[in-house]
Amino acid sequence: MASTTPTYAANLNLVDYPLFNTAYNALKVPDYYKSTLYKYGSENLSGFLDMFGTTTYRNDITYFHEEKDRLTPTLIVNSAVSGAAGAAVTITLAAASHVINGTKSPVQPTFKVLFKDGSLGTVTAKSEAVNNAHTITVAPELSSQAISVAAGEQIAVLAFNAVGENNTQQKSMLDVPGTIYSNTMQIFRADFKVTGTMLAAFNGKMTLTHGIDKRTGQYTECWYNEDLGDYYQRFMNAREIYYLTAKSITNTGLLDVSTYGTGFNGLLTSIESGGNVMNYAAGAGFTMTDLDTMQVRMDKENSPREYFVKGGLPFNQMMFKNIKDYFPNGAISYGAFGGSQESAISWGFNSVAYNGYTFHMGNMPMFTNPTALGVQGSRFPFYAVFIPATKTPDALGDETTYIQKVHLSGCGYDRLYEEFVTGGASWLPETYRTDNSDTVVWTWREQFGLEVFMPNHFYYVKQA
Repeated sequence: MASTTPTYAANLNLVDYPLFNTAYNALKVPDYYKSTLYKYGSENLSGFLDMFGTTTYRNDITYFHEEKDRLTPTLIVNSAVSGAAGAAVTITLAAASHVINGTKSPVQPTFKVLFKDGSLGTVTAKSEAVNNAHTITVAPELSSQAISVAAGEQIAVLAFNAVGENNTQQKSMLDVPGTIYSNTMQIFRADFKVTGTMLAAFNGKMTLTHGIDKRTGQYTECWYNEDLGDYYQRFMNAREIYYLTAKSITNTGLLDVSTYGTGFNGLLTSIESGGNVMNYAAGAGFTMTDLDTMQVRMDKENSPREYFVKGGLPFNQMMFKNIKDYFPNGAISYGAFGGSQESAISWGFNSVAYNGYTFHMGNMPMFTNPTALGVQGSRFPFYAVFIPATKTPDALGDETTYIQKVHLSGCGYDRLYEEFVTGGASWLPETYRTDNSDTVVWTWREQFGLEVFMPNHFYYVKQA
């Protein structure tokens, strides 16, 4: 007998169901459902990361990595100092220039230091008598030079020093301490409970269809229920918003982390704490001047030359209209998509090149949807996130993506995504009942986190 694959409505709700037997066939989730499951299609953050294979697994709920900023350290001046031409000055270092409880600072006598005006000085003496307030005596290189520094001003320490022939062994340079980024995975869970009394009405809404499971190629019977599917979708949408806005809990006086979990920092929070937040005027909108300013910052941070721009549609419209006159025919790049224009178009990206940088512009519907971050009065539709489209080298010489989803896994068991049914209602086959309650509970659970590498290469653009 011939069989055909049925055509499903776009709003069809399907849910997984773990019971494999003739009486209660599994509620399957074919691949096509992913475009329905993720309410915002391929443009949501989770699906966007899946495209680049950026899911990693850890065997501990706490995960961390260390980053070093610049190999040449900088000193911060505690208070203003001005000297006469050719005269040495004594500079007190701010607390931020110290490490190891204020006992060490990355400068020694004979070191060369560079001032913001481009002039050099030589450190002739150093005192570590006061923790977090070391002092250095600096002599100008030229007799015509006068050293003048303001409070909060930065001074660069040169890593190598010029010395005379009859010099003695010098103290080594203190290694620049790295920044450790630590996060803890969060358990996200939703339970959909139906009592035995309600099961009759609930079952009345379940529809059986027949088709081919696109993942296995096998014939299967598929059930769907509107209420259950909507609950499932709300769970997934909430998970997406958490990827963006999550903040690690510090209010432990009111929130018991054993009950609520510690949580991790989402993408926006990670950029705000360690990356670049740039504001543009609401009246003028995002202009080419704003983009030029951002590129100066990108160059200063040694950022990559290729970015994904995930913004609200109003922001993307502003940026595209302002930049379109700067790229003639042919100034479009699809490098992040393997050179494939088709791939870029299928993901809704419009790529433009400007001043040596390539921007793949795509919508972030979470920013504009009125039931998500785009609630009435919100400015999120005018916000955007600039995510590096390339990879960054790690300490082992390999390359890693700048942003990764993290899931707990160990001993052959991973918590990437779980769904199961519990309860004791007679609707369940007897061998699958977990208790004597007159209920059935569908549970969706995931233990996950997000890790952002080199946040100084990310940019979060806001409307002021």
